[in-house]
Amino acid sequence: MRKQYFLYLLAAVLIAIMPSCSKTPNYKVLIITGQSNHDWKVSSEAIKQILDETGMFSSTILTTPQKGEDMSGFNPDFSKYNLVVLDYEGDIWPEPTNVALTDYVNHGGGLLMYNSKSDLGGAVYDSVTLSKRQNFEIRSVISDHPVTNGLPVRWLHPADIIVHR
Repeated sequence: MRKQYFLYLLAAVLIAIMPSCSKTPNYKVLIITGQSNHDWKVSSEAIKQILDETGMFSSTILTTPQKGEDMSGFNPDFSKYNLVVLDYEGDIWPEPTNVALTDYVNHGGGLLMYNSKSDLGGAVYDSVTLSKRQNFEIRSVISDHPVTNGLPVRWLHPADIIVHR
């Protein structure tokens, strides 16, 4: 009888830990690219590869219309993603897309702006303004997330661009 209980206990433990052993991505990422002064085809694929290889992320690359083309149909559904990565320096998006991105971030969506140079070029959306390079404080609100695990709660980030809404 003891052997039977041991087998039940072992089965219960294995069932409990199996989900943590799987490589199923927990976070969906949208990488937006398509216009830039750098080789965005290479950088967006590199970002995707880095994220996907961790096993934590499932990334999708979305390419905008080419420079000067009609952007009116560019309206990604940001709500399907945990993180939006902008590998983009190009034409201004349509107002509904700007509003959707702002709402997404204001309601807790993650946003990472990747850029290969020291300034951001044109603003991604009209509600953002950029100030001169200066030191600024970073405050981690969630310290137990895999991205912030091990980082200090507060630290000073040296001379970079500050984005204001």
